[in-house]
Amino acid sequence: MNKPENNDQERKDAAYPYYDLEACIKFTSNLKDIGGSKGGVKKSLLAKKVGLAESTPSFFQRLSAAKVFGIIEGWGSYTLTESGRKYFYPQSDNDKNEAVLTMFLTPPAFEFIVKRFDGDKLPTTEIMGNIFHQELSVPDSWKDRVAQIFTRSAHFAGIIDTGGFLRYDAAVHTRTTETPENQPIPATKTEGFAEVGVKLSAPQTAKSGITTWSHGDKIKVQTPDPITKEIWEKLNAYVQILKPSGNE
Repeated sequence: MNKPENNDQERKDAAYPYYDLEACIKFTSNLKDIGGSKGGVKKSLLAKKVGLAESTPSFFQRLSAAKVFGIIEGWGSYTLTESGRKYFYPQSDNDKNEAVLTMFLTPPAFEFIVKRFDGDKLPTTEIMGNIFHQELSVPDSWKDRVAQIFTRSAHFAGIIDTGGFLRYDAAVHTRTTETPENQPIPATKTEGFAEVGVKLSAPQTAKSGITTWSHGDKIKVQTPDPITKEIWEKLNAYVQILKPSGNE
């Protein structure tokens, strides 16, 4: 992978972005404002909208990064991708969050890091930069910056917990199964437990308003009946913190 050149040529095969996801979404909002959701917008018109000359590295790198994240597509003229339209014109409560998660995983270099570290604590910028450089051919002059771009983008996507652990799959599962705000979640749904190899007995109401979930004598959880979305989210976050490290 070569360092970006100061010319009009665009990288179709860029493996990493030059700007973080939040900055790319802000850049793309300009394309949306001038009709990029319906048809192609010429590069010159987009450059004028953002106040940059189309031949400058700053414009080129922003344009390239938005393409690498899969927010826009085109060559010479540009439109929003399906993910871009889903973000800027959501048709359900979850569309925007799902679009962000899809965008985040689109750069091949980011997908590589997620596959390696999801569920584990992210390494330092130096270590991650060395991985980008040695295994993904990111130039030495860019490796640490790309590591920082990854981390900022992950924070924007909400997939780094307070302990510094990467939680991409957990975020996907949570955001694609959310119920409307403050709506009770049926206490009889146990699919999530089955996914981690836990077979729960049928829930039993020990007393009014409390449901007990048990797995032999090893696991016992009591929840309000019905359980609200807020409490479910707290319980889900707590379970994620308890996830053991390593390959076990």
